[in-house]
Amino acid sequence: MAENSKFANSTLFFWQETSPDEDFIVRIVEEVLKENPKAVEDYKKGKEKAIGFLIGKVMAKTKGKANPQKTQEIIKQLITKTE
Repeated sequence: MAENSKFANSTLFFWQETSPDEDFIVRIVEEVLKENPKAVEDYKKGKEKAIGFLIGKVMAKTKGKANPQKTQEIIKQLITKTE
């Protein structure tokens, strides 16, 4: 039984270490959008590659720990919210 709880605790710790919470990602995305207004404008004009650039910036700031799909959703939400 002790082995199972030890495994569960280490799995939970690993998950927390590799998956930043959504509020943290939102703050990072907000920073990235402010730092890269040209990429935001490019995306608004239909240049889909700009979102990849922005996701890359978020991934760099989170040292690769952010979920790219969730990051893309957050970026799109924040960009459309500011239109």
